[in-house]
Amino acid sequence: MQIPLPRRNDVKLPEPRFVDLFDALLFDMDGTLMNGARVIEHGVEAMAHARAKGLAIAFATNNASRTPDMVVDHLTSLGYEAHANEVVNSPMVAMSLVKKHVEPGSTILVVGGRGLVEEVERHGYTVTREDREDVKAVIQGFAPTVGWADLAEAAYAIRRGAFFVATNIDSTLPTEKGFAPGNGALVHALEFSTGVKAIAAGKPEPAMFTVAAETAGSTRPLAIGDRLDTDLEGGNRAQVPTFHTLTGVSSWLDAAHAPAIQRPVFVRPNLSFLAQSAAHPVIDGERAHLGGTSARLEGGDIIVTGDASSWRAAQVVVSLVNARFPESAFEGEIRAVSGELFAPFGD
Repeated sequence: MQIPLPRRNDVKLPEPRFVDLFDALLFDMDGTLMNGARVIEHGVEAMAHARAKGLAIAFATNNASRTPDMVVDHLTSLGYEAHANEVVNSPMVAMSLVKKHVEPGSTILVVGGRGLVEEVERHGYTVTREDREDVKAVIQGFAPTVGWADLAEAAYAIRRGAFFVATNIDSTLPTEKGFAPGNGALVHALEFSTGVKAIAAGKPEPAMFTVAAETAGSTRPLAIGDRLDTDLEGGNRAQVPTFHTLTGVSSWLDAAHAPAIQRPVFVRPNLSFLAQSAAHPVIDGERAHLGGTSARLEGGDIIVTGDASSWRAAQVVVSLVNARFPESAFEGEIRAVSGELFAPFGD
């Protein structure tokens, strides 16, 4: 699904916008569109603009606690237009894995919310919340009600040999109050206590993005998210161009120092930039430049020239790292010409 990326040329205007370059937007939700019950600024307007331009929309979420209808209800309560057939969640992908390992009609122990239960039942399996001799699989997803008793029942089944799959392994969950423990933290508790590693279904596995693109009928999708180790890595592994919005978990400095598989193609402060230029830096040897902002490698570090407070500083740095460190992490410092070290920014 790789497509040619735009290159800025001072004598070739206007530059293409994201809504001109792609035919579908595959949105992460938590940290990208909202934090819990709080909508993230610019998201509603950006999505409405994309729809008006004819782009397809898909919601690719690791959150396993809600059904597609519940996802739609939550999004619409925040002002977004959303439809159940646009939702691709981790329980859907998890069940595709379960069906390869467990006979239809078998009993599955579910750790998680109503959304996960309904997805398991939709495929014709019997759901239990307690360990039984006939349990063939354990499927674990996030729900705020999950506690020690739930994990204990799952541990009994896993130790007896039940197939163990997790909807996602996110270590944190963005909320309106900050970052709370995510499903991955609870999955790790089971892995630690049983010695069995879960098979993960959600991001960063590429299937989430492949299914979302197919659902949207897209041949030129753009994966949009805030978290490097799930949204961005998953999009990259699915060979879908990635857009890192600086509204959630990961900063642009995190992206610059991340493993190659987690680095985004595009970096922007927020979703309002989807209606703006998709300009990408020109790479010239050890230097990347975009407009009046440039970055160059010097003695193992990166020196930024131009407006250090602009999003262009983030983009030229990440693009230069992508070009010069295609298979490894960048371990140097990032400094302005003045010598001042960069700090994360999101505006």
